[in-house]
Amino acid sequence: MKSNPEEEPLKNSWQSKVCAHASSSKNSSTLIHQSFLIGIISFFWLIFKTGRKPTRLQYPCQQTALTNISIFLIPSVALLAHKWLSWLRHRTSSKQIHQVGLGGIILIFVIVSTWGLWHAYSSHQTQRYYQDIRLKGPFAKTSLATFGAVSSLTFSTVPHASVLPSAHRVVSVHDPNATSWTFPCTSSGPCTEYYGDDNFVDQGVVDQMFLNGMKALTGEDTISKAWQAIFPAYQAGEVIAIKVNFNDSIFGGGITGYGDNDAYVDALPQVINSIIDGLTSIGVLEENIWIFDVSRYITDRFRTRIAYFSVRFFDRIGNGNDVEPVTFDSSDPSAMITYTNTTYNGSHRIADVLMDADYIINVPIMKRHGGAGITLSLKNHLGSINGFYAGSHSMHDYIYLNNGSYDSDSNPIVDINLNTNILDKTALIIGDALYAGWSSNNTPPEKWTSFNNDSPNMLFFGVDPVAIDSVMFDYLDREGYVNPKSEDILIVAANAGLGVHERWNNDTDRKYSVIDYVEIGDSGSEIDDSTEDSESEPDDSTEDSESEPDDSTEDSESEPDDSTEDSESEIDGPNDNFQNSSSGGSGGCFILTLQFRGKPTTPTSLPLSW
Repeated sequence: MKSNPEEEPLKNSWQSKVCAHASSSKNSSTLIHQSFLIGIISFFWLIFKTGRKPTRLQYPCQQTALTNISIFLIPSVALLAHKWLSWLRHRTSSKQIHQVGLGGIILIFVIVSTWGLWHAYSSHQTQRYYQDIRLKGPFAKTSLATFGAVSSLTFSTVPHASVLPSAHRVVSVHDPNATSWTFPCTSSGPCTEYYGDDNFVDQGVVDQMFLNGMKALTGEDTISKAWQAIFPAYQAGEVIAIKVNFNDSIFGGGITGYGDNDAYVDALPQVINSIIDGLTSIGVLEENIWIFDVSRYITDRFRTRIAYFSVRFFDRIGNGNDVEPVTFDSSDPSAMITYTNTTYNGSHRIADVLMDADYIINVPIMKRHGGAGITLSLKNHLGSINGFYAGSHSMHDYIYLNNGSYDSDSNPIVDINLNTNILDKTALIIGDALYAGWSSNNTPPEKWTSFNNDSPNMLFFGVDPVAIDSVMFDYLDREGYVNPKSEDILIVAANAGLGVHERWNNDTDRKYSVIDYVEIGDSGSEIDDSTEDSESEPDDSTEDSESEPDDSTEDSESEPDDSTEDSESEIDGPNDNFQNSSSGGSGGCFILTLQFRGKPTTPTSLPLSW
């Protein structure tokens, strides 16, 4: 049968429309399926990484995943459901539709329940261990306080906190006259001026800061009584070990080791002089005061400025003269560290200097850290165990926030601090923030915008390591961006019974509910927040020249091996103005996010770049 020539244009037009519709429908279907795939991956990633801690939803990666879910998953699910129901209407009965829907709901319930049970069981061993620690004590004092909407909570803390009027008291003393460094050296390399010289750190001002801080911490009216309150049971001949921080004695681009001559911040002799002065005032002999850092060198320029000549020094190798090498010969089983994370097979022991000491004073430096996020009093004790000064070591994977083995629910550093030779002996913590480091753990003294472009010129006093680290954490976070995951170690430590953790209410008032925070100004009286004009919000436009921090860990990490240290490109460098959080192990985002120095803000997401 011959076709009608007049019908051919109509036929061709109809076929073109059908093909165009089919092509459009196919493209639309592909786009819907791609959107669903992005959304569902984001959904399960969000569930897996958030776990049982809703507070993690504020993390930048979680915020990006939520954005992806709202943009891709919800609309695509609605469209797919519409298409699926339309298909079912034409091919199945109403009863069959209901049966399929019920089966789908049951399947989803089984998947979610299985994941929940697995996640709960995976953290059970760690939780049980920490519960045993809390129950066995010896946590000598508890405090009753109102914390948020919950009142009359009982908080355990470290044994020596019982000597304080408030178990979780933290005192900060600020005096802008403590240092006068003019920041002549702002990068690596030799520096002709030593930031710790008496020309730049006023010993008299530091002594006065100690007087004010110790009196406020203990509630005593004289410095002698304050030191006696910290060591009420001290007996003649007992040894007090002071854990100092010389992480940067092997970094900085100058001479490394005992002749360190760069400007990277290490322990200050004036702070230690004030401590020794207080100890000798209550009858402690100089030879019974031991200054140590297991994994680094105690430098010449530090030792020659210690005003007491009979104190003993211990470090990683000893200099054959006035510095003795640390040893690890104790046969006491308690010298071994017990790790709660069963996937970490590290084997470390406490140095003999701690085993033989009767008391410990921990003196960390307030710094941010490129790998671990923060390095404060808890992390300072990585420099109290063996195996962290020669070659690379696997603990990086468990404490560096973006590494594959990092677990927000456990931390080897917390396990170290739970060792009885540290937990039961730590009588005092002095946080050194005269210079500090807001951008990195490897840095010369820096200008802080929140301290009128000067050094912080602060000292922190406390006994609760979690509480004092929480306060220093807030000061670091106020100055600039700190990876939110940096807070994980404080939460784990608090859950383990090492103290209490909370964040202050805001940068201006700086108030806590459980932590008893006391601020003292240069006049020796408590600071009136309403008149404090130097605590301004940091200017994000300043200090934009920071480099990626050296991925050495605080005080205790290995001597850099050029073949390994420089290759750790996965380490998060939160001080950069631009950060690609997609790099790293499972701890990082799989979606590109943009983050800028300053207060954490909602990240800009590029959800298709993963």
